[in-house]
Amino acid sequence: NLFSKKTSRLLRVLLISPKRKWTQVKLSKESKVSIGLTNRAIKKLYNLEYIDYDEDKKISLKNPTKLLDLWREKYTYLNNKVVGYYSALSKVEFE
Repeated sequence: NLFSKKTSRLLRVLLISPKRKWTQVKLSKESKVSIGLTNRAIKKLYNLEYIDYDEDKKISLKNPTKLLDLWREKYTYLNNKVVGYYSALSKVEFE
C-alpha cells in the first residue's frame, strides 16, 4: 500500500522536494524506511508512472500534483489514532 504509515514517509520526502533527484539509498535514509520497502515502493510508483529515472538511475517525481491528489483521495483519518481526554475540572476551572 503506497499510503501505509511507513510508505507515506517516502511520499512525504519526495513531495517536500519534488525537483530533487534521489538514489534509493538516500531516499531510504532520509525517510527512515528500510531499503527493501523503499525498493518496493519505488517499483510501484514507477509502474504507476509517478516517478522516473534519469540516466544516472536517480529517482524524481514526474507529476507531484497528481501523486498528492491520489494521496488525498485515498486518505482517511480513520487510520490515525484518535484519542479523547476528560477533565475533572469544570469548564470555568479549566479555562
